[in-house]
Amino acid sequence: MGKKICFAFNHLQYSDGVARAALSMANILAEEKGCDVTLRPIFIFDPEIKKMISPKVKIKPLFGFWIRGMVSLFWKLPGKLMHALVFGTKHEYDVEVGFQHGPATVAVVSSNDIYTQHYVWIHTYDDSLFMRNQYVKADKVVCVSKGASIKLKNDIPEIKCSDYCYNPIDEKSIIDRSREEVKYPSVHKGIKFMTVGRLSEEKGYHRLISILSRLKEEGYDFSLVIIGDGPQREKLLKLNDELKMNDRVTFLLEQKNPFKYVSKSDVFVCSSFSEGYSTACTESCILNIPVITTSVGGAEEIINDAGCGVMCDNSEEGLYYAIKSVLDNPKIVSEWKNTLESTKKNFFASERVKRLYRVLDV
Repeated sequence: MGKKICFAFNHLQYSDGVARAALSMANILAEEKGCDVTLRPIFIFDPEIKKMISPKVKIKPLFGFWIRGMVSLFWKLPGKLMHALVFGTKHEYDVEVGFQHGPATVAVVSSNDIYTQHYVWIHTYDDSLFMRNQYVKADKVVCVSKGASIKLKNDIPEIKCSDYCYNPIDEKSIIDRSREEVKYPSVHKGIKFMTVGRLSEEKGYHRLISILSRLKEEGYDFSLVIIGDGPQREKLLKLNDELKMNDRVTFLLEQKNPFKYVSKSDVFVCSSFSEGYSTACTESCILNIPVITTSVGGAEEIINDAGCGVMCDNSEEGLYYAIKSVLDNPKIVSEWKNTLESTKKNFFASERVKRLYRVLDV
């Protein structure tokens, strides 16, 4: 049996990129390296996601649900109590990973167990360095892009170890599931845009819908499908209705298999204000769907590895002109897809697990 590793994070559900990254790593480590891997979602746990997880991986939800204010209450707990609740009071693991900004980060560094390695994983760069004290306590801080790792070393020189690891994605599972037959939800002509993510403020869906409203008024033909759920659901549905975009923008909410929709689209749009390294963009490239993305963390590396697509300024005008450029030249989509035929392998797990193994020393 290999190392005992526990990944703790907020929610284990389909639309959560952090969760998909965790389960992909867990599957690979359990199947390929014989590690004893535990996934520890603190709040939401969707049992249906078990279908995507190897039977060799253990799943141990803490609460299994989420209600408003729950995270704030959990934040108020002493660090040692957080650690006891999340990782246990005994020496259970060789490596404990706080796999998401927040309670998991505090919990993982609040242990005095010298026989366990305590790692913090950063998916979205903490520009304010709000958790600086936690990063300094960690045995290793792992960023999901090389650029973020270098920035962290510069911002916090006293950190013990800063490293990076791209999220390895199980491309076989994604490609297999993408083949499922589905009737694409929009019959509108023109470019079929797609996005997948939590309906939360940082994903920038409010500005994306506003941008598409401008483009509709200018006479462009297109459609957008949004997959995911979250706290901004009602606000976004209301905005879509107010801007009279229901004929162009379709909300599918939470989907157990988003890949069957993504694979049948033309272009994936990442409208986020902040990201670490977008799992959804990576999955799209694997499915041969080119990406338009704002200049968030990891975006430049994704576009460089894809050899196509667009990274634009992280502003409403920047995203507007990026989308408009594709609508003005729709033939570019076919050219991008041809490029991805040869470059998508750069995102395959077989290429990316090598660094994961080095980071975890397995």
